[in-house]
Amino acid sequence: MPVMKGQEPYKPTDRSNGEPFLVEIQEDTLVLAGPIGQDAVPRLHAEALRLAGYPKDTAVDWSAAEHLSAGALQVLLALARARKNLRVSRDQPGIRSLLELAGVSEWFPAAPLNEPAAQPGEAR
Repeated sequence: MPVMKGQEPYKPTDRSNGEPFLVEIQEDTLVLAGPIGQDAVPRLHAEALRLAGYPKDTAVDWSAAEHLSAGALQVLLALARARKNLRVSRDQPGIRSLLELAGVSEWFPAAPLNEPAAQPGEAR
């Protein structure tokens, strides 16, 4: 998995609960790391529900994600539709390619939280 400059590589042993993935909210950001497969979907769904009602702008950091399952992508799409201001604060080329292949990349604009992002269907 590619590691961005200044980013620590993802290590499955870093998970205190023994799971090979990380799905958690850190401040205003949903952080995804490792393989976000079907086993991560229930946790992702729970965190997405928490973020759906969050009053501030929110972001996704999937820079350390290795994979997104179809179920995980469905949860993220529902979150993006519910949170019109959702953006990707730290991208990952493999995940971005998957989104482009699925035709849903526009739902996940890459922009820091303090910068406006184009909404789906808008010109960038």
